[in-house]
Amino acid sequence: MDLYRYWQEATRNKASVEGELVENLTQLVDRLRRQQPKKVVNQLMRAGKFLEDLACYFSAEIMYSLARDVVSTQEADSLLMAKVLSTLGNLFQETGKYAKAMPLFEEALGIMKRNADTDQQELAETLRQMGTLCKKQGKYPAAEEHFKNALKITKVTPAVFPSR
Repeated sequence: MDLYRYWQEATRNKASVEGELVENLTQLVDRLRRQQPKKVVNQLMRAGKFLEDLACYFSAEIMYSLARDVVSTQEADSLLMAKVLSTLGNLFQETGKYAKAMPLFEEALGIMKRNADTDQQELAETLRQMGTLCKKQGKYPAAEEHFKNALKITKVTPAVFPSR
C-alpha cells in the first residue's frame, strides 16, 4: 500500500472512531447525568483529553463542554468546575480561540481563590496558562503579572545534593 492510500485509510478510521465516540458518550451522558454526575464528568474529561491527543479538537471541545454542563446542573464540587473550565480554556488557547479562553481561565481562577481546598499547584498552573495566553496576544504587562503571581504561589525548593 502506498503512503497516500495509507494516509487516507488512517484518516477515514480516525473520523469514524471520533464520530462513534462522540455519539456514544453523548448517549451515556444523557443516561447517567442525574445518577453519577462526578463520574460522568471524569469520563468526559478523559474522553476530551483522548480526542485532544488525536487532534480532534472540535470533538474534544464537545466533551469538555458537556462536562461543564453536567457540573453546572448538579450540586457538584466547585473545584471540579474550575478544572473543567481551565481545561476548556487551555483547549481554546491551544487552538487559537483566545477570546473564548480568557473568560474561562478567569472564572476558574475565581472559583479556586474562593475555595480553601484549592491545590496551590493547580492555582499556579491556571495563572501560568493565563500568562501564556496574554503573551500570545502580545499583552506583555498582563502576562508578566500572571507569571509573577504564579511564581509567588509555586514554592521552589532547592535540590539537596549530597556533600562530597
